[in-house]
Amino acid sequence: MYSNNVWYSRAFADKEVDFVMKMYEKYLPIEVKYQNSVTKSDLYNIRRFINGGKTCGGIVITKNTLHVDENIILIPCYLFLTLI
Repeated sequence: MYSNNVWYSRAFADKEVDFVMKMYEKYLPIEVKYQNSVTKSDLYNIRRFINGGKTCGGIVITKNTLHVDENIILIPCYLFLTLI
């Protein structure tokens, strides 16, 4: 069953990532930023999670942006939903 493989993550000082999936022995943080533009500061929490180690990159679900920024994929919501 997959229900134990997705959860919410909150670290100290209210730094959080919307979802975290466990994939084998690594983690995939997923952040939702459904807004017209995504700034570098919007990626702060997911970058922090990735820099903590044991991740396989990260996904940011956006309104319209499709972009790869280092090891973070920014993908429009409609496209993400077609993939799941």
